[in-house]
Amino acid sequence: MTANPQIEDGHLDLANELVDKFCLLNLCAGEWRLLWAILRKTYGWHKKTDRITYSQFEKITAMNRWNIKRYLNRLLGRNIITKTGIGQRLAYGFQKDYSKWQPLSKQTTVTSRPLSKQTTVETVIQTDYAPLSKQTTKPLSKQTTTKENKETIKRNLSLSGKPEQKITAELLTEKEIDRLHSLYPEADLDYYLQVVIEDYKAKKEKIGSHFSLVNTYLKNEKGNYKKLPQPPKPSIGLRLGENIDPKRQPKTCPKCGELANPIIDKDGKRYYVCPYCGEQFD
Repeated sequence: MTANPQIEDGHLDLANELVDKFCLLNLCAGEWRLLWAILRKTYGWHKKTDRITYSQFEKITAMNRWNIKRYLNRLLGRNIITKTGIGQRLAYGFQKDYSKWQPLSKQTTVTSRPLSKQTTVETVIQTDYAPLSKQTTKPLSKQTTTKENKETIKRNLSLSGKPEQKITAELLTEKEIDRLHSLYPEADLDYYLQVVIEDYKAKKEKIGSHFSLVNTYLKNEKGNYKKLPQPPKPSIGLRLGENIDPKRQPKTCPKCGELANPIIDKDGKRYYVCPYCGEQFD
């Protein structure tokens, strides 16, 4: 089926001045996805802000919640988007006053793994409104290189207790995780880390760089990423005397962000109950 989008079916109105600033704005792939999702839900409906749940972000961007939270915090930190309200009144919007956008740091240096015992490559990343610097080679002592390249990030993640977040943080540096998420935002890093470990364990070979091997595996997948099987979400059933209220629409749960069911009990009392966390609210 051939795509044939028409303006009459809905469109975004963006000032050329803003589009010009977008051309100079440095964001990773995941950040751009979320920014356009917010623009679609706000400007696409001629609104300044909109209540957007994580479930809606997942559906629009095809990213998992861990990445969505990271990239939202980055956009909020740079004041490119706005967040107002709390709980079920939480709303996101676009900061059109680009003078308030926070640029990246003037110079960010990423040090790669050493090419030899005495040499390492440093690449200066492009920042907002500045041209790319040329790649330079700088000699470093063996001791400094080893220390920098063996540094790993061990974070106590408590978002959902998923094993992939723990293993990823232990085997890859923070810069490597950000790089892989930027290149392959839909990929399950933990799945491919386990593939690498099992593959090299079977070959009885030593793993040199987890980052390089995972990157190679993901390139070969060509977008057809595999994932670890996810356990189904626990659902809480209706209690005795409760029924779904057909006259009201579901509401966002202020505790977990999922859709809560409108309930009417045997006494005619109306309220909402989240089927995932059990939160009850009016």
